[in-house]
Amino acid sequence: MRCGEIPPSRRARDHRRSAAGADPDLLRSVLLGRIISFLMRQRGWLPLHASGVVINEKGVLFLGPCGAGKSTTAAGLHARGHLVIADDLGAVRVVDGVCQVQPAWSCLRLRDDTAPLLDDLQLLVEPHVGKYRFHLGCGGTRAYFPVRRIYVLDYGDGLRIETIARREAMMSLDARSFIKRWRMSREVMVHHLAQCAAVTEATQVRRLVRQRSLGALPEVVRLLERDVAADD
Repeated sequence: MRCGEIPPSRRARDHRRSAAGADPDLLRSVLLGRIISFLMRQRGWLPLHASGVVINEKGVLFLGPCGAGKSTTAAGLHARGHLVIADDLGAVRVVDGVCQVQPAWSCLRLRDDTAPLLDDLQLLVEPHVGKYRFHLGCGGTRAYFPVRRIYVLDYGDGLRIETIARREAMMSLDARSFIKRWRMSREVMVHHLAQCAAVTEATQVRRLVRQRSLGALPEVVRLLERDVAADD
């Protein structure tokens, strides 16, 4: 046995521990997301826990924890004809002062209560880890899209878009990145925070506050379209 190699008996025990009662789709999804985010980070991208769409040829990202409505918001925009370019993982970087997002797989995972948003589009759909995965087709042929907006999703009374301070914007990007800070060296930490700062300087980070109601989604979508188009 080579130095550092795991003994066969231990490998068998580890395999039994991970396989007992584990959902293969869930395990594959978690590992794939972590591996891809690690590879993107190695290539100079900042991997964010975000969904993304394209509005008026510009990338728009939605940040938030699980259950914040990232995929639901993207689904509402897709139903209006906007291209989905990311679900769960949105990788961004700043090049020559322009924030870019790299398109990923064009699919969305939705719960039972939000799946009807895409029923009328006759898409390929399959059960996936307690949700339904909708295959939306091609994610676009471009290598990247310039990012027009990054929205931090929040629930509250009414519907509004708020401007947030740059420091808070940096903290939001840091909190919603696929990076474990406790594993970082000081050098990696400095680079990571510099990336967050560069993104907040290159594009606008805003808070989207809306009610926790699926019936309000059409109004949310129209507000987003108007906000993105305002700069045009």
